[in-house]
Amino acid sequence: MAPDAVGPLDREDILDAIEDALDDAAYEDAVLLTDVLLRRDPDDADALVLRGEALTECGRFVDALIAFKRAELLVPTWSDSEITQARVLMEMGRLDEALPLAQRAVARFP
Repeated sequence: MAPDAVGPLDREDILDAIEDALDDAAYEDAVLLTDVLLRRDPDDADALVLRGEALTECGRFVDALIAFKRAELLVPTWSDSEITQARVLMEMGRLDEALPLAQRAVARFP
């Protein structure tokens, strides 16, 4: 579904559609749907996290890290932040950067 065809759906409907797209491995569709929410509210942390997940699945790791980092800045209490970013860095083969994030997450949540 094209993002502009979404029309008057509310935020929760679009979030549900994004999660459905992720479940169906329609990752590019999920990215496009996150664009709809982020055009409405660039600081929508939920949309940023889902965007990061979709971008990771698309292999767009740098863009995924940017989305996850923006979400973390908006919601500093996001408990999965370090683990999520470490997972993406590991996918990129950047283990030297992933390890400190994973260790910090373990220390915060023993």
